[in-house]
Amino acid sequence: IVILYLLHQLDLTFAVLTFGLSTLFAGLAGLALNSRLLPKMSLPSSLSSLRGIIFWSKWLLLQTIANTIFVKLDLLMLGYFRVANSSVGSYALGLRFVYICIVLQMSIMTILLPKVSALQTLEEIRMYIRKSIKLSLMALPVLLLMGVVGVLIINFLYGTLYQDAAQLFILLYIPMTLSIIAMPIILLSFALDRPQIPAFQNLAGVIILVCLLSILIPLYGVWGAAVAVMISKFTIDIGAVSAVLVHAGRKFPNFTSLTMH
Repeated sequence: IVILYLLHQLDLTFAVLTFGLSTLFAGLAGLALNSRLLPKMSLPSSLSSLRGIIFWSKWLLLQTIANTIFVKLDLLMLGYFRVANSSVGSYALGLRFVYICIVLQMSIMTILLPKVSALQTLEEIRMYIRKSIKLSLMALPVLLLMGVVGVLIINFLYGTLYQDAAQLFILLYIPMTLSIIAMPIILLSFALDRPQIPAFQNLAGVIILVCLLSILIPLYGVWGAAVAVMISKFTIDIGAVSAVLVHAGRKFPNFTSLTMH
């Protein structure tokens, strides 16, 4: 990215390709390293394990690439449409505070993923969903309080210099809060052996966001970008949760009735 910037060739196309290719090469390097570290096994066992590694790796790689593009796409598109620097500065400031939620989301995912992947029976999944709902309800007031504190900090530190940053922060913070609440359910896709769900969730998010940004930024600038991110996050999170529940119902016929009790 630094080389492209110095050569004055850093545009939307090169930026997306750079993020995608760097993630791809990092994933391939990790896969190659893991293959060397794995203990030697018999040929049938090795082939079966290799197929499993390839199956999971390709979907995790697609998810990582799509998510990397998604979180950077709004700023890239704002630069592509040459929105005023002052407006982009306010947007970037609001987005910087939203990144706290992204860090929190990744931390929760790191903690929950090993536990979710170990779930096998319907009873275990049912108990996990109940605990997730309870924890989400307990976390919601804390997340709302964090949003209020974020607005107060922005107004206190930056005042009228970035007067739109607080409002933009709110628009960007709301979908991220709901995304954190939906994430425990979406992670069930790994317990159901459906890594395609979060992969297609992020890929669909990129497609939807590109379409919305292309329409809304020329009309409304940074406000259009914020609304586009909000709509995209709502859509893909609701779609992913619905897909997980549908697959859980197919795998466990009594899933819906038992989880309601």
